[in-house]
Amino acid sequence: MIRFVFFILTISAIHSVAEHGATHALYLRWAKSYHQATAGVKNRQLHVTWAPDGKHFTYKLQTKNGSQWMRCTTNTGKSLPITKPTPHPKNKPTQQAGKPNKNPGFSPNKKWHAWVKNGTVLLKNITTGQTKTVATPSAKGHYYYGQPVWNSASTHFFILYIEPGQRRTVTLVESSPKDSLQPKLHTFRYDKPGDKIDRTEPHIFSTDGTRVFKPDRTLTPNAFSISHISWDSLGENIHYEYVERGYGKHHLLSMNAHTGKEHILIKEESDTFIDLGNTRFRKDLPKTHEIIWGSDRDGWRHLYLIDEQTGQVKHRITRGSWHVRKIIHVDTSARQITFSASGKNPDEDPYHLHFYRVNFDGSHFITLTQGNGTHSLQFSPHRNYYIDTWS
Repeated sequence: MIRFVFFILTISAIHSVAEHGATHALYLRWAKSYHQATAGVKNRQLHVTWAPDGKHFTYKLQTKNGSQWMRCTTNTGKSLPITKPTPHPKNKPTQQAGKPNKNPGFSPNKKWHAWVKNGTVLLKNITTGQTKTVATPSAKGHYYYGQPVWNSASTHFFILYIEPGQRRTVTLVESSPKDSLQPKLHTFRYDKPGDKIDRTEPHIFSTDGTRVFKPDRTLTPNAFSISHISWDSLGENIHYEYVERGYGKHHLLSMNAHTGKEHILIKEESDTFIDLGNTRFRKDLPKTHEIIWGSDRDGWRHLYLIDEQTGQVKHRITRGSWHVRKIIHVDTSARQITFSASGKNPDEDPYHLHFYRVNFDGSHFITLTQGNGTHSLQFSPHRNYYIDTWS
């Protein structure tokens, strides 16, 4: 019998398959051994389905006589057998912020419509019906691309500007394809060190069509990427992230829509390498003009609360000789963050994964998981309950 106090003991494994040579053969031997070792272990993984109100959940339990559906009530923690779970109605999908809407390119006040056609930016005054060209592709093959993103005041919008690079290609010969007696050629993009690569940057336009502001290239030289572009909470500036080729610099910059003036808000730099794949995190908080930012500036990946206008650190949200792994949930109303981390428990393997919750100002740090091992949480719809699966 399994007793739920919303903790379940299980075994888990993560693997990847390399589709070539000895590595794949090694994987096959490992997979066979893993299957033999776990074949007799029942209920290694229990996937639960929460009721919409979060008052109970159902799961399928493997027994010696087969499988049995169970229902657990959260206020008692007791599980009882049922014949079959009642299907719950699915919520209708809602449009998420930043996703394309039904009328892409229209300003929030519906008085303007901007779009890109053949690399040219066009702007239409809905009241007068007049359309004018506000930007065109360059003779060097540079062009505009994508949907415009408007500020809340409907006075400015930005669109991506593409400057193609060298775009080197590499051709490989597949000598023995499975579906053909003849070899096949495969050609794909392959930028090499030192090649000029594509540059994508935001250009800001005003509705009067007379001003176009572009990023200051002295602040973004040798760019590997310019991305994560958005308007600030006031609609006065755009924020974007710049990553230098070689990953030595990662900056958050701000460009004013009225003056074009630009400055660095947040600066991450390293003489070696910034591991953006594991450290990068940014959550804009428009109602309070703040940013939650992930950084390993002190040698450990931690979270910081940043003033959106000045770039100054208001609070260190987490600190210590341990590593924040993943942000699970940001509750802007309660001003709390739920996240996973490793290395915080000194008497455990430093790779064990545990879960925590903390306020934006670093106070009320709460450990959500107990037990020597790696944990995984499944939260109820309202996040007032969770199931802890660990091994």
